[in-house]
Amino acid sequence: AHAAGHSQYEIAELLLERGADPNASIYASGNPIAAAYNNRDNKMKGLLFRYGGVLDHITAGLEGETSAAAVALHNDSSLAERLLWAAGCGGDPNIVGMCLRQLEWAPDDGRWFGLLEQPVRLWRTHPHRRFRDFDRTVYPEIFRMILDHGVSPNLVGRFGYRLAHHMAACGVVWGEVIMTEAERVAFATILLDYGADLDVVDELLQSSPLGWAVRWGKYDLARLYLERGADPTLAGADWATPLAWAEKKGYEDIADLIKRYL
Repeated sequence: AHAAGHSQYEIAELLLERGADPNASIYASGNPIAAAYNNRDNKMKGLLFRYGGVLDHITAGLEGETSAAAVALHNDSSLAERLLWAAGCGGDPNIVGMCLRQLEWAPDDGRWFGLLEQPVRLWRTHPHRRFRDFDRTVYPEIFRMILDHGVSPNLVGRFGYRLAHHMAACGVVWGEVIMTEAERVAFATILLDYGADLDVVDELLQSSPLGWAVRWGKYDLARLYLERGADPTLAGADWATPLAWAEKKGYEDIADLIKRYL
């Protein structure tokens, strides 16, 4: 995987000739095929395929290889969940659509939570990606597709938090901001349009989604939640009200915003 990821063709071929497995995968580095795809390195891909490399369904989903994903799903429909996870990360609406047709889970099935999180990650824009020139607008589209399949917008994750909470805390990877505030509001608006409940409190911060938005200093998201009817005082404890978070964090503009709704 190291040689493949650094376009070291002679070293890669030597290793392959000596019996190296072109499909070996280590969590920290992934598999060689995935490394070659990340580099858009057709020469390395060809070399790996020549020695028995296989484009697995996860890499196909992550890299938007629609044809390979379609073949994999046709041969084994049980791959739908994992392939949907990958396509949600990789931003391929066509693969997402294929997979959704195979999944008939209940709207409140907990497995949907992790799948809904994937488009919000904006995976193709992460710092580990060598090339990030990707149409980011497909991610809200995929998020909407999953909700439009009938999935509940009020699924509960760890510590009782909802996706409406998650919207406030996502968007940073390895210290780099990857989500614009306009994108954050776009995702949250879709979630609200499908009926997300804002009058809920998580177990960890004892806060509502509005409280989380304030805690992370997301003015535009806080304004959206207030405009869509969020209770400006709701919290599980006095120290966790939206106004308490604004004052504690020194967000005077958000504090003024909240006071207009009290």
